[in-house]
Amino acid sequence: MTNSTFIIPCKIDSSVRYDNILLVVDYLQKHTTSNIVVYESDKKQNLSFTNNKKLKYIFERSESDYFHRTKILNKMLNEVETQITINYDCDVLLNPETYIKAENKILNENFDLVYPYGFEQNDQRLIPNTEEHRYNLKKNLNITDTSLYKTALCRYGHVQFFKTKSYRQGFMENENYRHWGPEDVERCIRFQKLEYNVCWMPGTLVFHLEHPLSVKQPHVDKQEILKLHDFLMSLSKEKLYEYYKNQSYLKDYKNE
Repeated sequence: MTNSTFIIPCKIDSSVRYDNILLVVDYLQKHTTSNIVVYESDKKQNLSFTNNKKLKYIFERSESDYFHRTKILNKMLNEVETQITINYDCDVLLNPETYIKAENKILNENFDLVYPYGFEQNDQRLIPNTEEHRYNLKKNLNITDTSLYKTALCRYGHVQFFKTKSYRQGFMENENYRHWGPEDVERCIRFQKLEYNVCWMPGTLVFHLEHPLSVKQPHVDKQEILKLHDFLMSLSKEKLYEYYKNQSYLKDYKNE
């Protein structure tokens, strides 16, 4: 999987989240040959990874109370040099063969955006935050008996495989979504409206490492974000393109 780069934004808001990101990075290093970029943004540094040819860790000191995930993803995407970019949550695992199948959807079948699970399917497996469920996973970095885990629906989040060129030309992440927001939905609908090739992989499982809910941040106006989201959902292809071409944040990044 040398054609791919994982970009993983994170903010350590609990000891569980800390354990999750360490487990995820170890798992990816064992089961893929891809580049991995971890970007921590917080008031203090919590992680400490040793950089090497395949792993790059970035810490950004931020005094902000909210986690500007979309902006961080754009910063990472701007540095990607591989054909494929994998927008990856820090609490997610896939079966090893799924990474390869999703990558091949882009390399060999000309998709621009691939979701490695089914849409509105019970393809999510929830791994509880208990030693009983996690011991073997931490020890062996392998997912074994999937029947141990509860099921849940999948739609848009968790992980997306992008053709890097399309991700950039499709206007990247919308930085007007700050900390909280349905940006996962907007991203997908946008790429469909702009007529990029988008697909899901029904029957393919995604595993979510459960964690405490993030503390709601005081400076995020939920109604303002919902208003933005409803506006974007209402736009035609032409109006959507016009809106994005006028977004000031785009000037800070590559578009090629």
